[in-house]
Amino acid sequence: MAFSCSGRLSSERLHGLDASASMDPENDGSTSSTMPQSSVLKPCREGELTMRPCGDDRAELALCSNGARIPAGTCEPRDWLSIDAGIFHTCGVRPNGSIECWGSNTQGQSTAPKGKFRSVSAAGYDTCALDEGGSVHCWGVLEGDVRVPPAGHFDELSLGNGQGCVLRGYDATCWGDKRYHQSDIPAGQYLMVDSGVREGCGIRTDGTLTCWGYG
Repeated sequence: MAFSCSGRLSSERLHGLDASASMDPENDGSTSSTMPQSSVLKPCREGELTMRPCGDDRAELALCSNGARIPAGTCEPRDWLSIDAGIFHTCGVRPNGSIECWGSNTQGQSTAPKGKFRSVSAAGYDTCALDEGGSVHCWGVLEGDVRVPPAGHFDELSLGNGQGCVLRGYDATCWGDKRYHQSDIPAGQYLMVDSGVREGCGIRTDGTLTCWGYG
């Protein structure tokens, strides 16, 4: 799963970040047409970011994949809050929180549960999503240990082939297949994590990249 536009800075974590700072009209900092050109703010200090969906009403600022930070309220209305694809299927979260899937459904990977969700992640013949409360729900073939996601409330989710990872604040937890140690995430605090086929990678709060698993 690839994170394209997500993030949150709570008001108590701004620590001097000037939300009214002058904008740079020559650098819109966006990787998507949904990002307004006049919304680039000065970057926050290290370790002050928690992940939330871009445009979430609870977020004061949103982080885009190129590092630009924009006021979450300036995100333009859009048809999808989150979208991801597996091998032969794709699922997305609508603004009303419902999940729509299309493509192959041979393993039930496109049969999304009812309810309200804020993000979805697909891989292989599996799909997982975070509901509004942050709980993990998974469906599809779900081979091995990936069928039992961690209990609790989380901010971010990334599903790989047979394993997945979640974030709560800066604390990351991975579960599922351990044959190549792809679920054995190194200790530390993370801004984001991503699960692959037999590996995972994460960005720590100090900006360094850490990977684990096969290869």
